[in-house]
Amino acid sequence: MLLRPFPRPRRTRPTVPGHSRIHTSRTGPSHPDDVWAAYLHPDRWPSWAPHLTGVETADAVIRPGTTGTVRVAWAVPVPFRITAVDAAARTWAWDVRLGPWRMALEHTVEPAGPSPDHHDAGTRAGVTVTGPGWLLAAYRPLMGYALGRLTRVV
Repeated sequence: MLLRPFPRPRRTRPTVPGHSRIHTSRTGPSHPDDVWAAYLHPDRWPSWAPHLTGVETADAVIRPGTTGTVRVAWAVPVPFRITAVDAAARTWAWDVRLGPWRMALEHTVEPAGPSPDHHDAGTRAGVTVTGPGWLLAAYRPLMGYALGRLTRVV
C-alpha cells in the first residue's frame, strides 16, 4: 500500500477579526450520495467522526435552523446550529460554540472525478473552518481523520 502524506490545510482570509480560516479535504471510494447521507443524519455523525461521541437534536435530518448539542470525547457538550443546507450542491454549514469561542464550518461533498476506466472514482469531502487559531490547531488533526473515514462509509 502506497502511503502519501496528507495535504496541508489551505489557509484563506478569515471573515471574523481575530479568527483564522483553514480548509482541508479527503478523497475516498464511497459514492457521493452515501457520503451526503452520512452528513444529513446527525445520528450517523459519530460513526465517521469518532471525536463526536453523541448527538442530541430533535431533527432526524439536518436543515437550516436545526439546533442541538454534540458531545465531544464523552464529556464536553457543544451546542450547534445548522446555518445552511444545499442538497443539490451537497453543501452544508453550521456554527458550534465551545464556551465563549465560536467556529463556523462549511462542508462540501463532490465526486472525486472519473477514473481511467470511466467508473465512479469516489468522493472528495471538504471542510472550511473559521475560528480562533489555537482551536483550529487542535481541531486540524481530527478534521482530516474524520473526513477520511467519511469518504469510506458503507
